This record gives sequence, structure tokens and C-alpha cells, in this order.
Amino acid sequence: MITNSNDDCSYCQQSSYASVRSTWARAVLNKIENDRCLKNIDRNKWYRLSRSDLLYNEYRERFYEFNEDEDTTQFLKQSEEKSDNIPIQIFNSLLTTLLTLFITRTSANGLLSRGRMFVYSTSQFKTLLDIDSHDESQFMSLLDIGAGDGSVTERMSSVFKKVYVTELSPIMQWRLSTSGYTVLDTDHWGDSTFDIITCLNVLDRCENPLSLLKQIRNHLTPRTGRLIVSLVLPFKPYFEYNNNHRPNESSTSGYTVLDTDHWGDSTFDIITCLNVLDRCENPLSLLKQIRNHLTPRTGRLIVSLVLPFKPYFEYNNNHRPNESIQIEGDLPEEQINSLLLNIFQPLGFYLKKLTRLPYLCEGDIERSYYFLSDYIFVLEML
Repeated sequence: MITNSNDDCSYCQQSSYASVRSTWARAVLNKIENDRCLKNIDRNKWYRLSRSDLLYNEYRERFYEFNEDEDTTQFLKQSEEKSDNIPIQIFNSLLTTLLTLFITRTSANGLLSRGRMFVYSTSQFKTLLDIDSHDESQFMSLLDIGAGDGSVTERMSSVFKKVYVTELSPIMQWRLSTSGYTVLDTDHWGDSTFDIITCLNVLDRCENPLSLLKQIRNHLTPRTGRLIVSLVLPFKPYFEYNNNHRPNESSTSGYTVLDTDHWGDSTFDIITCLNVLDRCENPLSLLKQIRNHLTPRTGRLIVSLVLPFKPYFEYNNNHRPNESIQIEGDLPEEQINSLLLNIFQPLGFYLKKLTRLPYLCEGDIERSYYFLSDYIFVLEML
């Protein structure tokens, strides 16, 4: 669930409670004001680059601009309806507060089936992979890294015959398995390769992002595999699961790759790493594993990241990843250049397509929905 304070909506105000007795009343009043602001947002800006002139020419030529489609509008409408059910929102808030005394917020949301995410529609996903809506997909297998509750995975699954997922939260793993997906160990993928790998908003939230990229490179199908990466820019790494919230790997002009464990013999046509690299412990090791498990020649990796890059690892005391990614530049377009030139390309990935999409999350008693700017990278192996 998106939990950033003012990064998600600069127009909306956060609730401030004067006393316990007025907590829910103030929350409802703030929601009315926040939702009014959300309705005034120009949602066309979600899909545009603010400073495309800062992108290197070779990257700018590969940028594809989407627009809001029917599935996106439907998700927003459902989020508004769910958020407007005030009794349920109060119940969920109270229960979440209780559950987070014992489990992480991610696991609590998974248990309560709240905070569902939306990155792209099935149609937009097919466009990223150059799949005609009427043609049968050439890709057979998908690995979705950091799949969460599977809400984003569900929109990709119809394209593939086999769908594999990874996730740290045990409760989310349970939810994914009940949906019929094959849950893999986060560190051991065997010898598998994948046609498509998605890495959506992960690089700024994992511990070893450079190792993750190399791992992804090793698990993409040679020559035809694709990696889809999304990032919120500017890049602000934040690792949730250690004390200092800093990733373990960093890079300014090159990359550092840590050794990783053997993942077996599975390969995948597509591996997705959607909003995971900024939320995992060893993002660079993960990328290395992904590379090893992509189907040779045809595999693709899809990575999404919220920029600026802010890594946060949920499952340790200081919330910092073991591996960190240092990205140059302050503006999203500058960080995109740095990511591609200093992180992805040295790990053997080539940019196939780049786009910007809203990273949407169901709302709560505070507002109907939350959003961040997500940057999607579709990558092939060099």
C-alpha cells in the first residue's frame, strides 16, 4: 500500500487530529476536501514527461506515451466507492492498528484485502510488449517479482500459460498461492529463464538493487527476453527492513554486484519486477538472478520504479536494504539516464521501451485513492 505522506498528492492535505474524540469526524471532513482536490487534478499529466529534453536522445526515442484507459478509470471508480464506505474504513483502520502490533503493515493489508494496487491495464501491458490484442502471445512464462497480493499480476496473467511469483510477506505468499500462482523462493530460482520479467517499483526499495539487476539479466531468455522496470523519479532509495533504511549496494559511476545463490534450472519468458527494487533487501542480487533466469534470446524484464528513488525494506529494524543503488540527478529524467547508463546497461540490459504511468492504490478514510508517478522500463538482454 502506498503510504507516502504528501508525495502521492501535492494538492491534498493530510489529516491532523485535535483530539481522540474528533478523530473520525476530522478524517471524514479531510476526505471530503482531499477528494475534491483529486477531482481537479489533470490526470493527463500522469502520462507525460515533464522534462523530456533532459533524456538522452536514444532513450527519448523509446518513450511511449499512454493515456487513461477504461481499466484505469474503472479502478479509480471502484476505489472511490470503497473509500466512501465509512463504517468499513473505520473498522479496517482499527483492525490494521491492532494487527501491525504483531505483523508488518504489508501483511496486515494482505490479510484484510485492502490497499490493492494498479500499475497498468492488460491492454497497456500488451502494448509494452508489442503484442497485438488479437494475436496469441509468443511469450509462455511470466515471473512477477514482489507480486504483493497479486492484483497487478492478475492483469498480466492472461497473456501467459505459466505464471510464477515471489513475495517476502508470508500472508501475501498465501494469498498468491490461493490465486493459483506458483510461489518461488525469493533467493532461489533454480536454472529457470523467463520471457518477461517485471520489476515494478522495486529497485528503490530493495537491499541489493545492482545484484538484483544482474540476477534478472541471468534469468532472461537470451536475445528475446524483456525486462519491464518502473521507478518513481527522482530516485530516493529506502530499504524498510533494516535499522538505517539504506540499501547495501550503491553505485555512482558503475555498479557493484554481490554473489548470489543458485536458483535452479527454471527459465521465464517474461519477468516483472514492479515496484520491488526499492522495497527488497538485496536489489542488485535480485537483478543478477533475474538475468540468469530469463529465457535466452527472447526473455524480457519489466521493471517499474517510483522516482525519486527511496529504498525502504520492511522486514528489519532499520528498514535499510543490504544493497543500495546510488543514482545521479534530482529530476526523474536525469535519474532515468543514470539508471540506464550506470545500472541496467552494465548488467547487460538494453532499453526496449520506456513509459510513465500512475502507480495507483486503493484509498481509505483519508481519500479515495493514492498515486505516485511510476516509470516503466522494458528491457532486453544485450
